[in-house]
Amino acid sequence: MSYKVIAAGSGGQGVQFVGKFFASYGLKQGFNVTYLPSYGAEMRGGATDAQIIFSKEEISMPIISRIDALLLLSPLSVDKFIGKLEPDATLIYNSDMMKAETIKEKYPECTNVIPVAANTISKELGYKDIVNIPFIYNLIKNNKEYDEDHIKRALEEILVGKEKFIIGNMEYFKKLESL
Repeated sequence: MSYKVIAAGSGGQGVQFVGKFFASYGLKQGFNVTYLPSYGAEMRGGATDAQIIFSKEEISMPIISRIDALLLLSPLSVDKFIGKLEPDATLIYNSDMMKAETIKEKYPECTNVIPVAANTISKELGYKDIVNIPFIYNLIKNNKEYDEDHIKRALEEILVGKEKFIIGNMEYFKKLESL
């Protein structure tokens, strides 16, 4: 059995950080993992997504055709994944940038929809434009897989030599935990 996640948004929002984080986090939990980044030539501001597959078995194909969890950081990719969600999929979207009615209209089959006011949360907690961490946090919490040690170890792996960012991100997770 596998679990397939796509994080999608605009270049500069940290979508690829989300992909790298989940790849490392999954490995720390003993899963086989694939991470497939996708972004346009314009990088900042253009559409980008990260496809992550977790499995206890070998992963033979890193391409995702059916999605178990979709994280929409911006409206740029809303239409791209219509019809690809599993019936019991989790959809987490940025409610600061998208309306609930739009999400329900585009993804009527999805029953596990989680709005996250990521821009508002990041500003209120003092992290200005770092909107990706609330998405990571909410997916981990939704799957009841919150493990502070694995989070820290994943951050250490992807932020090698950037101790202040590891500490800052861990503080961000702790603040989200206290909300």
